[in-house]
Order: sequence, then structure tokens, then C-alpha cells
Amino acid sequence: ADLGDADLRDACLGGANLRNVDLGDADLRDAYLGGANLRGADLRGADLIGANLEGADFYHAKFYGRNGNTKIKKNQIDDFLTALGVVVEG
Repeated sequence: ADLGDADLRDACLGGANLRNVDLGDADLRDAYLGGANLRGADLRGADLIGANLEGADFYHAKFYGRNGNTKIKKNQIDDFLTALGVVVEG
């Protein structure tokens, strides 16, 4: 599916199968993506600020776009890294 540039602000996409979907430059601010399958999705330039990423699957997703920006807030970093399978020990 091609959802590039789509306005998905506040969308409830929890558990959705978005595998290999083009979400490039999509507005996903404050969207609920908990448990969503985003394997192989194109998120280059997407705005994920405020999105709930808990449990989302980003395996092989693409994040680098125009100016190298996929946007998240600092308080989303832990959920983002966990969704990517990265464990930070401190």
C-alpha cells in the first residue's frame, strides 16, 4: 500500500499489518502504533512525534529520508529502541 504523505495524525493503528507499506513523509503524530507490524515499511521522513510505538515491529523498516529525518521526541527513544530490538543497559 502507498500511504506516503498521508495524514494519519491520531490514527488508531494498534496491531495493524503495515508490512512493507510506504509511509514516507506520512504524518503519524500522536498515532497509536502499539503492536503494529511495520516490518519493511518505508518511514523515511515520517513524523512520529508523540506516536505510541510500544511493541511495534520495525524489523527492516527504513527511517532515513529527506535531510535524514524521521521525527520522534526524546521521551519516545526507549520505546523506539525497544521496538527496534535494541537493549540499552546503563
